[in-house]
Amino acid sequence: MTVGLLSAVGLVAVLLAVRLMFVVITVDGHSMEPQYRPGDRVVALRGRLLGRPVTGDVVLIRRPSGANGGSVLFLKNVVAAPGDPVPTLFAAITGDRAGRATPDGCYLVLGRHRASEDSKNWGYVSSRDIVGKALRPRRLGDDLPGRS
Repeated sequence: MTVGLLSAVGLVAVLLAVRLMFVVITVDGHSMEPQYRPGDRVVALRGRLLGRPVTGDVVLIRRPSGANGGSVLFLKNVVAAPGDPVPTLFAAITGDRAGRATPDGCYLVLGRHRASEDSKNWGYVSSRDIVGKALRPRRLGDDLPGRS
């Protein structure tokens, strides 16, 4: 094999590995403003690579059953991870008492906007529906000179 062919194979392997590790989305909606605005690009570390999400993480989730049509993926804040106490806001929705531990494999998520579609509507989100953990948004114009 030539060096050029080996380099090409190596490059393809690296690109495939990156594609399997990360997902990039463009925010389309206002539910996470001001932290994430429409048009922001968000890189998320996929699946098992992210470790177990904890309270305060921003996660990318598949549309849970019971969610309205529209986006297939949602970006939300984790407000309770497995073992965390169920916040009072969610007690009636989940059927659990406030302060009771969030069940294994379940998360409660919340958008930053009052009208956000999230665990207030859906209840628990399964860990199987978590696609990745957001790393940081890339705002439109970040790559312009003089912007950081």
